[in-house]
Amino acid sequence: PMLWTDARVTHWRRTGEIPSPVMVWTAPHTRAFLTHSERHELHAYYVLVAHLGLRRGEAAGLRWTDIDFRTGTIGIDRQIIQVNWTPQVTPTKTAAGERTVIAPKPVLTALAKHRRRQRTWATKAGNEWNDAGWVFTDHYGDHLTPDQFLTHFQALTKQAGLPPVRLHDLRHGAATLARAAGVDLKTVSAMLGHSSVTITADIYTSVVDEAKREAADLIADLLAAEHDDQDTDPHEDE
Repeated sequence: PMLWTDARVTHWRRTGEIPSPVMVWTAPHTRAFLTHSERHELHAYYVLVAHLGLRRGEAAGLRWTDIDFRTGTIGIDRQIIQVNWTPQVTPTKTAAGERTVIAPKPVLTALAKHRRRQRTWATKAGNEWNDAGWVFTDHYGDHLTPDQFLTHFQALTKQAGLPPVRLHDLRHGAATLARAAGVDLKTVSAMLGHSSVTITADIYTSVVDEAKREAADLIADLLAAEHDDQDTDPHEDE
């Protein structure tokens, strides 16, 4: 993955060129997207993936019984994939993908709001509601496909004026931000469901270093601006 640094965003806005097929948003980009999508029906899905780095099919395959609001844990043991455009419910991609993750408060809050919204759909649908317990559904309780999440994600990204990333890159972003914030490699690897820490290190070392440099440069710019303000004599133009 490569980071959408300020310089790369500027170049993209000028030329439309995307530096790599796999791009990662910075924290401000992700925050802007989640703020923009707050009223969308799938907001909780994007909050979930952006915070916990679930694969898009893993998040799509969640049932309410997988979520324990009391302990803040979410069990991952299935996914929804598409084979020749047909959705299928399957086990996780690897054995390591079957895991339990700890959801922070923003994720639990978004999921609770989503559940209340879904209950209104169930009431309106009446006997037509499919009571299979899926977390992310249409207005009749049927689970959604990964492509449906992708379509809405791309539209919301464009509306927010953000540089393009794939939906799967929200997973990369969660890992990058966690590592840049100091979360140890083993914990991040377990969160992502990787089969080994080596895989996590190989994928994210370079982009994490880049994210740290970008953050350091931002702090330096802010401090330089503050220093310049202090050096300015308020009476020099009098």
